[in-house]
Amino acid sequence: MGERLWGQPVRATLAELKEPVHMVDIFRRSEDLPGHLDDLLAMRPLPRVVWFQLGIRNAEVAARLDFAGISVIQDRCTLADHDAMRIGPVGPGPRR
Repeated sequence: MGERLWGQPVRATLAELKEPVHMVDIFRRSEDLPGHLDDLLAMRPLPRVVWFQLGIRNAEVAARLDFAGISVIQDRCTLADHDAMRIGPVGPGPRR
């Protein structure tokens, strides 16, 4: 409790975030994703994109998110895509 990262307090759930979030980047095992679905859907406003990192796929969770109006990207690495598209650093902290 009280821990901070990048100058922001660590939160227990995504729904505790009060600022709009464009993208949620998921680093969880595929079989663990259903346990995070309610937390994702409780966010207000909903994120525009939920990104499952390389090797992570779950068709049922993706379908529920899509039905809620959230775009889902599965089994892709955000860093590799940023590098391939020559997109500069994004977000707080140093890049690599």
